[in-house]
Amino acid sequence: MAEEKIRTLLEDVRDQELALPEFQREFTWDRDQTKELMKSLFNEYPTGSLLVWNLSVEDVKVNQKLKFKNDAADLEHVKSIDVLLDGQQRLTTLYMYCFGEVPPFYNENEIEENVWDLYFNIETAEFEYFKKNKMANNPLWVSVVECFNEKPNLYEIVEVLDIDDEDKHEFHKKLDENVSKLRDIPKRNYPIQKVPSNCGLGEAVEVFDLINSQGTPLSKADIALAHMTESWPEVRRKFKAKKEELEDKNFEFDLTFMTRCINGIVTGHAEFEKIHAVGEEELKEGWEKLTDALDYLISLLRHKGYIYTTDDLNTTNVLVPLVVYISKEKPVGSEIDKLLYWMYGALFKRRYSSQTDQLLEDDISSLIDELKPEVLINNLKEDEGEPEVTPQALDMRGVGHPFYDMMCIVARSKGAVDWSNGLPLRETIGDNYKIQRHHIFPRSVLTNNGYDTGESQHDKKRVNEIANRVPLTKSGNLDIFNDAPEEYLPKVQEKNPGALEKLFVPQNKSLWKVENYEEFLDKRRELIVGEINKFMNSLLTEQGASEFSTKELIKEEEGERLEFKSSLRYDFRREQVNKELEKAVAKTVSGFMNSNGGILLIGVNDNGEVEGLQKDYNTLRKSNRDGFELQLTQVLEKYIGKGNLHKFSTTFEEVNGKDVCKIVVDSSSKPVYLEAEDEDEFYVRQGNSTRPYTMSEAQEYIDDNM
Repeated sequence: MAEEKIRTLLEDVRDQELALPEFQREFTWDRDQTKELMKSLFNEYPTGSLLVWNLSVEDVKVNQKLKFKNDAADLEHVKSIDVLLDGQQRLTTLYMYCFGEVPPFYNENEIEENVWDLYFNIETAEFEYFKKNKMANNPLWVSVVECFNEKPNLYEIVEVLDIDDEDKHEFHKKLDENVSKLRDIPKRNYPIQKVPSNCGLGEAVEVFDLINSQGTPLSKADIALAHMTESWPEVRRKFKAKKEELEDKNFEFDLTFMTRCINGIVTGHAEFEKIHAVGEEELKEGWEKLTDALDYLISLLRHKGYIYTTDDLNTTNVLVPLVVYISKEKPVGSEIDKLLYWMYGALFKRRYSSQTDQLLEDDISSLIDELKPEVLINNLKEDEGEPEVTPQALDMRGVGHPFYDMMCIVARSKGAVDWSNGLPLRETIGDNYKIQRHHIFPRSVLTNNGYDTGESQHDKKRVNEIANRVPLTKSGNLDIFNDAPEEYLPKVQEKNPGALEKLFVPQNKSLWKVENYEEFLDKRRELIVGEINKFMNSLLTEQGASEFSTKELIKEEEGERLEFKSSLRYDFRREQVNKELEKAVAKTVSGFMNSNGGILLIGVNDNGEVEGLQKDYNTLRKSNRDGFELQLTQVLEKYIGKGNLHKFSTTFEEVNGKDVCKIVVDSSSKPVYLEAEDEDEFYVRQGNSTRPYTMSEAQEYIDDNM
């Protein structure tokens, strides 16, 4: 195996005689990895070898598909170029520490980790990143970059230290040995393996793939992108340019995300291997679809989804199926609502937290088979259950959980504003107006009232849970600071009427007292959950219903979210009023509330034939729509209680010259019982029927679903 001095290799990089091919991944090492490399080199441990492919400049110029990162290859003043196939993370790290700058195949903004402040203790030979309280006034800690570029004045260091005169010589000698050993790293030889120069680009990529599939491998996305770059050399640059463009809009996507998206668009799969053999023209076509789909998606998220940055998402993987969908067909109307419903559910159900590739494969391949939002929703429900939230699910959950993000999304949809300055809690500008996570009951207030946030994990979670947090700007947060809620919330209410309700703060002022903190949490969890579930359900019912006319709904078959009733109270068979029919309507409404919501059409029989409401009108004192709506309200108030009347809305539409009543029902976060003469009854919508549950069955259902 050949060897070359590290200093020579670094100088070759600087002179652009050792270049990085475009298909190589970016610098991805973190601070720990760069530190461990320096420790290993200092201790003379093995750190592997480099793999290079030597090509004549003439061969490079002939091979139009071989491109170099940042065009950092001198093709004018040399006869051959060494192409670095493996070892670029190590060589980049050494280059930055030895020369104090990034290598020419990168721009400074491409080195995302701050690796510059690595320090070396010249006495103990420890490597650590800078800590002010530990290193600022300690001359034994020196910057690694500075040490490589100028040897520290050890005499001065020894003099300022409190060391006995007789020990100074030995101490100086020890420091000199450590510093010299570090500074001599570039003088050492480093092993190099070489790919034969007569290999083609495809063979070089295969070697790159093979090497990086062993040991500490590249990700499958990295390898897929390398193969794509072989087919279309510009693809990585296209990705990076789009990445920077979207970052200006506060949406940050890495190259893995881009690769997942174009793979789904071009191949209809999530398995990265599928795209290895795709040719240049297909990739170019896929890229055009991808960039258009991303622009459309971000516009959709900002204007319809109340999402203004990728910080609002616990994973960007949830956007991959949406990109694939949009690349095939731009969604409109209720399709958008259903896609958002799926996305929100996938986020707070943490659909892609494990088995990511397999679940993406399921979702993308399902979309390719049938381009409908419903296929994604069905996959989600089958694998993760109904996308609903319960108060218990929020208990002890912190702001790192996606339920907090979902709470913020719903709050934005309601027009939530900052409590201090009245600014909308959407997009903010400047550090003072950056959105933070405020404690409604400040930690200091709770600590002073017995919560031990220093030692007790239980207390820490209780103080920091979602039900005690709201998004506020930095300015608004500082205005409140450590005030007790009973002191500042009335001021907020007076200054910005409605601001508390829009962030789901209980209006019972007794709950604003610290002694009632636990009750406050209970009530706020209920409010948050109720609004999340109502918002989710509206994407399939209220907004969906507004998109579909009653005439269009009648064409559908009865199902989990759609029911037909011939009348409210008129019995067509007996030709008289039948109060049991009113109860049947109430059963259906309560069943929808206890499940996922739905739409009830009155005036349409089971066969989808329009009967109209005139027979019902004739039984009422006020024989028109107003009289019917009044009777309907009285019936539902009687059977399901006045407190549940806000969970449905009523409209009328004329179909074939006859009135039909459409009732859009929200799902409920609490169980809704039907008040009967003997005992309360419990109903759940299942399939195309409303099923009664025994009380034991109801309790089991409530425990699992509400």
